[in-house]
Amino acid sequence: MFKRVHKIKYTDRVEQKFQTVVDLIKDLDRREFNRLQEGISLAWEAYNKVRQAKTSTDKEVEEIENAEKILSE
Repeated sequence: MFKRVHKIKYTDRVEQKFQTVVDLIKDLDRREFNRLQEGISLAWEAYNKVRQAKTSTDKEVEEIENAEKILSE
């Protein structure tokens, strides 16, 4: 009868990650922060590059698909 209305606090993934980053960097000086930022950028680029790399199986499948596409034309 007397139900309390609970407000659900919604935070998106970016906001949660932002809070984590703020906790990690708030005690760094500018030089340490710049080093960390550069390291994170390089790590992200490396991860992205590996994710986009094709395996030998992917290359074989792509070659077969291309050959089938050529034959079907």
